[in-house]
Amino acid sequence: MTAINNVSPFSRFLRFILTLALTLGAVNLSSSSASAAPAAPVITSLSTQTSGATQQVTVNFNYGDASTVTGFKYSTDGGSTFDECDSSKCNWTAGNAYVVIQKISGGTSSMSNGTRVNIVLRACGTGSGNTAGTGLSNCSGNSRTIAYTVGVTSTPTISTSSTVANGATNPSITITSTNFETTTALSLFTVGVGTTGLTANAATWNSASSVTIDFTGTAAAGTITIQASLSAFAPTTTTASNTVSVTVAATTPGAPTSVDSSTVTGTDIRLTWIAPTNNGGASITDYTVQYKVGVGGSWTTFTSSASTNLYRLVTGLSPSTTYYFQVAARNSVGLGTYSSAFGPVTTGAAPTVPETPTAVSAGSATSSSLSVSWTAPTNNGGSSILDYTIQKSTDGTTWTSAATGASSPHTVTGLSASTSYVFRVAARNSVGLGPYSDSSTALSTSAASSPPAPEPERIYPPVITSLSKLKVCARGHDEFMIRGGNFKDATVTVDGVVVTVKGKSDGVINLSFGETTEGIKKITVTNSAGSATAEVEFKMVDKTAFKVFDIPYIYKGGSFLYQFEAFGENTFRVTGNMPAGLVLNSETGEISGIPTEEGKFNFVLHADGLCGNDVDVIKLDVDKEIPNAISYRIKFTNKKSKKIAGTAQFELNKFLKMVKEISPKQIEPIIYITGGAPDNESDLDSQSAKERRDSLCDIMLTNEIIGQTMLGLFDGEEDEIEIFVYWPVVR
Repeated sequence: MTAINNVSPFSRFLRFILTLALTLGAVNLSSSSASAAPAAPVITSLSTQTSGATQQVTVNFNYGDASTVTGFKYSTDGGSTFDECDSSKCNWTAGNAYVVIQKISGGTSSMSNGTRVNIVLRACGTGSGNTAGTGLSNCSGNSRTIAYTVGVTSTPTISTSSTVANGATNPSITITSTNFETTTALSLFTVGVGTTGLTANAATWNSASSVTIDFTGTAAAGTITIQASLSAFAPTTTTASNTVSVTVAATTPGAPTSVDSSTVTGTDIRLTWIAPTNNGGASITDYTVQYKVGVGGSWTTFTSSASTNLYRLVTGLSPSTTYYFQVAARNSVGLGTYSSAFGPVTTGAAPTVPETPTAVSAGSATSSSLSVSWTAPTNNGGSSILDYTIQKSTDGTTWTSAATGASSPHTVTGLSASTSYVFRVAARNSVGLGPYSDSSTALSTSAASSPPAPEPERIYPPVITSLSKLKVCARGHDEFMIRGGNFKDATVTVDGVVVTVKGKSDGVINLSFGETTEGIKKITVTNSAGSATAEVEFKMVDKTAFKVFDIPYIYKGGSFLYQFEAFGENTFRVTGNMPAGLVLNSETGEISGIPTEEGKFNFVLHADGLCGNDVDVIKLDVDKEIPNAISYRIKFTNKKSKKIAGTAQFELNKFLKMVKEISPKQIEPIIYITGGAPDNESDLDSQSAKERRDSLCDIMLTNEIIGQTMLGLFDGEEDEIEIFVYWPVVR
């Protein structure tokens, strides 16, 4: 102590200065060696998930900068207490832009639905999270505080009634909602400008329900989109708002510029221009050209097809006239502004016929053609040349038209061999034909060459494709046809014997055979190039003729079968009206079936034979259908007299008349009578019964019952008789 007390004041001062310098140096060294802390994260949204009986809050964020982050600290009480994101209370995986909070900071309690928390995050650049909360250091400042109710998601809604016109300068859009943050900034909104050409400049807080976004630039067609982040609201919401859109509508295009003319004739002027710098926000689809005569004239629209070309040939103008022009562009909205008037432009004089072609010459001689060449006129008369007329002459005095050509040279054809020609040419435009040129130097066509000898006609071997039939009548007089090709100048033999040809073309040969022997014979067709063969069977059969017919009884509904026979080897066919229900077997001539109609039928039956043909008219009388058996009962009103009279007489008359009407023409009915006999007489076999039947048959034949009495015929005790009638079936 003494030693210290004896130190002079100056020494003590010097020691103090040295100590202070060392202390400051240490601080500076420590500061220079430490790394900068990361920037605070920006929270973008929150959501709640259930994990067992507890709730987890996921906090999504954007990193504050590109600094290396080793972990995060979190607070659920607005920054009063912080814990580190480790596996027990809060999870974060390196690289992820979110943390998952399981428990409140500064404690061990879990969060339940409805819990109100104020979440703050810090990004740390050193260490790693641990349960003790001592692992992270070098951390950022606090993020924005997000007030959040666990399990409740709040999505704000924004809207706008603002519009932005096409061409508006430095426009603004006001959005409305509730609870806008008073310290608003453009960074709290996501703004898209699309193709409008605008730039978002600032955000101004008007009230808790209104914020205005200002833009710089001139608005073009396109769509502006605006979305408010969760931090744009107080209290902060859990998600960003919806997105609103404002469309800048397209408008008509601006005016074309630099209108100019290139080609000028007496009736046409070709205009060119530069497209508008502003198409109005929609593609240009056409240009409209107007013209007027002189400064004070009225504008006339030139009619043409739609085109986006930056030029137009204006036609139909008057010669030697001064014109002015203007051009406007068109898009889907409509016609834009016209350009400044361009002019004056004066059309040329009225066109005339072209001048004379020059240097006409001929060459390239053949026996029938010469090639004519010329030089086009130096003046086309103010209108494009359409074609050239060429004339020819053999004496230089008499000229005739030779050809019309579009350009030089042109070959004139149809000339005579070994003949000298001169030519002259005139040009034609829309006005007409100009004067003819001087004649060319004479040039002769070459001598005619001898025509080549014709090639001899080529002969091909005959070909047989088909025969009219494969069997021929050996009795003679049978017609036969061979079909094929290359039959010209051909001969025909049968087993080597030449036969007479009745008619022949290149594809058909007609033959008629005489009587010969039976057997398979070879037919050969031969010409100078070869031959073709085919085999035919010659048969000796009877000449076709129908045999005598004995046609059986035929009636409607009855089965019919009859074979019509003919001599020879034949097939059969029918022409005419055969009864319905009958069919013909064309191979056998058998007609069979069940007629379905009655009446008289006439039809022709044909027998087409190997050795001739025959026909016969068949007449069929189809009788009525055979009726079923019928009966009639007569009851005597006066048993003693046995007299049939009155109503009984009338009804019996009707019955007998009906029997006659339904009876077939060729079948007689069979009649049985029962009753009316004595007690000891057999109804069927007795003489009395037979007499009664005969009597009734007579009555049926005469069909006359006039109150007659049948005394002696009906002697029994019975007071009635029954008449049975049936028709036997004919087989």
